[in-house]
Amino acid sequence: MHLQRNETYFTEIVEGPNPVFALGIQIPLRNGHASPAEDGRASLTADILNFTLIRTQDNYNFGSASVPVERLVSLVEEGGSTEYVPFEIYAKVNKVGVDPALRITVAHIEQTEHTLISTQKQLTQAYSFPPAAQSEQRRKIALEEVMEPDYETSIPAMFLDYMYKELQIVTQLWNIRCQNERKKQLSFETPEGALAAGCDVFEVIVRGARNLKADHSVGFTDAVQMNPYVCVEFGETVIRADSEKTTDMVTVGRTMTELGTNDPTFSRQRASTLTARSMSLPPSKPVYGNRSASTLDPRHQSAESPKEPCASSFTFFRESHADTSSKGAFVFKVFHEIAYKKDPTQEDFAIGQCVVRWNITKPLDSDEEYNFAIDQWVSIYPTVDRRGMYDDSADLGKLHVQIRIKCSTVPFSLQSEAAYRQVEKTPLFRLADYNKDHKLRKMAKKSKGTFMVETAIADFVWHVKTLEMYLYELQKMLEHVRSKRAANATFRSSVMKKEKLWQPLATNLHLSYFTTFKEKEPNASAHVTVDHVRVTVTCGAPTAHGLSEKYGLLDLEDEMMEAKPSFYKTKHVYIYRKILCVSQSLSVLVTSFMALFEQCIKDIKNQGETILNQWAKIGFLFQWESLVSSQGKEYTMLNDCWIAIKTLGRFCFKFVRQVPGGSRAIYLQTTEDQKSYILHVPVPEEVYNILPNVLQQGQLIAVVPVLFSQGINEMQTVANIIKSSDVELQHKINLICAKTLENYASEYIQTEAATPEDMGMIRCMIETLKEVLNEETLKIAKKNYRVLLVAGDLARILHGGRVTFCKSGKDRTAMAITLEQTRMVHGTSSEKADMYDTIKPIANVMREFGVRIRIAEKNVGKARYTFNGLQRKMLPKVYRPPLRSIQSGMADLS
Repeated sequence: MHLQRNETYFTEIVEGPNPVFALGIQIPLRNGHASPAEDGRASLTADILNFTLIRTQDNYNFGSASVPVERLVSLVEEGGSTEYVPFEIYAKVNKVGVDPALRITVAHIEQTEHTLISTQKQLTQAYSFPPAAQSEQRRKIALEEVMEPDYETSIPAMFLDYMYKELQIVTQLWNIRCQNERKKQLSFETPEGALAAGCDVFEVIVRGARNLKADHSVGFTDAVQMNPYVCVEFGETVIRADSEKTTDMVTVGRTMTELGTNDPTFSRQRASTLTARSMSLPPSKPVYGNRSASTLDPRHQSAESPKEPCASSFTFFRESHADTSSKGAFVFKVFHEIAYKKDPTQEDFAIGQCVVRWNITKPLDSDEEYNFAIDQWVSIYPTVDRRGMYDDSADLGKLHVQIRIKCSTVPFSLQSEAAYRQVEKTPLFRLADYNKDHKLRKMAKKSKGTFMVETAIADFVWHVKTLEMYLYELQKMLEHVRSKRAANATFRSSVMKKEKLWQPLATNLHLSYFTTFKEKEPNASAHVTVDHVRVTVTCGAPTAHGLSEKYGLLDLEDEMMEAKPSFYKTKHVYIYRKILCVSQSLSVLVTSFMALFEQCIKDIKNQGETILNQWAKIGFLFQWESLVSSQGKEYTMLNDCWIAIKTLGRFCFKFVRQVPGGSRAIYLQTTEDQKSYILHVPVPEEVYNILPNVLQQGQLIAVVPVLFSQGINEMQTVANIIKSSDVELQHKINLICAKTLENYASEYIQTEAATPEDMGMIRCMIETLKEVLNEETLKIAKKNYRVLLVAGDLARILHGGRVTFCKSGKDRTAMAITLEQTRMVHGTSSEKADMYDTIKPIANVMREFGVRIRIAEKNVGKARYTFNGLQRKMLPKVYRPPLRSIQSGMADLS
């Protein structure tokens, strides 16, 4: 108890007259003395530790003992390990035998020192477990450390910046493709866009008519009132190879019918912008795209031109002729629509037509707004009449037309994609699996021009706008990550899973060290030596929680392999989702690799150099342990995770000498063959100089990722009961990664790092893994969690990195980590019979009082795991938390 403030610590509950407690209280020492607390209080040597014994049946305090912290510090300095303190029993409790005493054991243990990586907000908990067997006398001392790595924000900031630049190039590429396709189809959103693309703009407006009369030669007598409409045709005079001039006419469109009038006003009708394909011209070269959406109702269509767009104003485009003058004509054909036709094949009566010629003379007069313009009432003559434009004798009425032609001064040409197309070969655009990616690219080459083709302008516009949206969102995310980095915030809680700006950051990313110590003699000295240090990274699933849950990355890859016309749409959705998922998995990879590299440097004179040589030769094994289920939303998560983890195989590490005073930030580059990314790791001069020669010479360290997955929650129970086909994905992943692990182990045995003892253990564990997976194949095991234990043990023997994750990285993950740590305390095997006897008392202490429940508190504000009673019961026994550590009632399934 501190003199100014009370602080209370609880031990685990132990039954019996001579209880032994495992939980420890950490007293920070600096230079052999108790150091001040983090809040700047006086030295802890001014504290008094007051121990109270509580009977849990009735919550009765029946005894206490006190000891100064200074006395315990002195005991450590003297090399002692045990202090006996008289224990005062209150009157209501009968004493039996000798006077009771409190035995306090102390040990001088050191936390993990970090020289190469930056962490913060460390949580620690020490334990002193009794021997597992009566034949053993030495206590089992362990230290649990968990911290937030700086890589939570530094790696996403670096990765997103690099991906943003690649996505910019892709967006530019699709902008070029969209503009080129517009030029091919002569389809533009505005006249200004057409002029900028090197196309001339033709605008035709039919404003109205007056004094319409019938041409009696065609057998049509004047009606009291007509139902007139106008069809517009366009032609350009060209000189053929035989020097003959010809003008091919193309139907531009028609107006809607004005009912019961000989003086129609068409200008009230809509305007239409046409593409090359929405005009009925026999093309001189292929045209692309869809017809205009503006078409006539069938009962208002001319038999001559059944599908022309219906409007009074038409705008269309053509390639500009750089130096050549051009001319042609517009023909306006006026019809009377027969109402209530009994015979649907009966044609409407032709009233007459008028011809308006146009011409453009080069060079252009830059002072003129239009290169050709006319706005006049034009005489209508019988269709067979060839009289001139201004001869008013015996006309059949007047037609008010307006024609304007604007010529581009920009040369017409398609922009080259060559400078941008290479970006589609970068690792971002490749499938995670090398063989699968090679197959897809081979298919694309063989089927070029017939598969993966999208020619509609709307498709190209979708790509451009979608990529621009992705760029905008990535920019916002990058700004958010940088702001968090500037604020030294390195934690994304589970409640932020759905937040869009948080998507590139790994959920609940924590670096964990579990250190076991050994005594020289049983209880002889407070000074103990390090036995083993196990490094583990924990996090939430590397998935895009904030995006659609309908399709995961693997689903999208499979869809791309089908080579549908929607290939590129699928690919761009895939790329964006992949960036967000890989940003998370990459942070985890760098955290694990750098933590293990730091351990190797500390042990460089012993095993450290051997391990680094192993990595240089056969790669860095990176094993992921997944606890997500194969049912519902978590199936999509597993779908994402598999590709996000598999993609890490396209990354490799390279150590570079840090420039004096320079940055130690890791940076990214693409390999020359554009199949991989290189993570350059700057290290201080003194570290670089002790690296193995092969690494100093620039040898890359490949990444060999493997994932083993087994759902353990109630949703996995449901999947197993209904025999969901989604469970097959979990099994397929395990089989693939078991083969990868076996191949890596075979290569490891050939290296100097493998000892004879290792070789035997590795072969035995590989066989065990095969047997366990065979049980999975035969559907004997429902929740075959032993595959996780064997794979994890094997990864550690092979000096690989270890990651454990569930949906959020706090509940199921905590159960798995404490299970593994419990097995480390006594070296328990993966056999169920061996585990049950030793796991419960140790694991329950860690789960209820260790650092993992404090991580849960960081997330939800309560020191409770987010399980209810039913969910707890559905977990395998070795993963069940103590009842006192879970929430009551229904809970989130994370």
